[in-house]
Amino acid sequence: MSLPNSSDKLLSSFKAKLRSQINKAYKNGLTSIIGSANLLNDFYSVFSENMRDLGSPVHSRKWILSILKAYANKAHVSVVYMPDGQPAAAGIILCHPKVVSIPWASSLRRFNTSNPNMMLYWSFLKFAADNDYPAFDFGRSTPGESTFRFKKQWGAEPEGLHWADFNATEFLIGGLNRPATEALTPDHGKIRPLAESVIQRMPLSFSKAFGNMTRKYITL
Repeated sequence: MSLPNSSDKLLSSFKAKLRSQINKAYKNGLTSIIGSANLLNDFYSVFSENMRDLGSPVHSRKWILSILKAYANKAHVSVVYMPDGQPAAAGIILCHPKVVSIPWASSLRRFNTSNPNMMLYWSFLKFAADNDYPAFDFGRSTPGESTFRFKKQWGAEPEGLHWADFNATEFLIGGLNRPATEALTPDHGKIRPLAESVIQRMPLSFSKAFGNMTRKYITL
């Protein structure tokens, strides 16, 4: 998504419905803060719960901290709080010379009616525009899914990605004797839904521990 050089220009470019959704969060008394490692605990509380609810192993807190340290002042954390101080949405952006990317963003379902996710993304877009970044990368989504529609409403334009898993050892041992699609794309269609349902039923402390042990072995 291309950005103007100020958040005022960006906000005025949005359709009335989108501006109304952003304003709803403010009217509901939500607030947002942008910081760094000082917000890690609140970020991780939202992120880990959301990943559990999605049935996905969560990255460890230690690994997220290492990313923030490595990017230093080019990594920023935003947390959206409910009026009573509960963190409701959180995300991380990484600032590159010509684009701001958002690899992780989460919001808690129980607060959805207050629009914390809209405030979260607006806080990052506002930051990027006011700091003269020319573009914002919303990250990958599957066309037609809810996350794709959410990103497109902001004015983002999709670009196709080529995505493949490559197991070098498996390919060298047996891949040359079978079709490339078979060697490179094993069928996980039956395993993944089962794994997701198991994780979704875990207590939060269990899902965090499970993610800490397994997430480094998962490519996505």
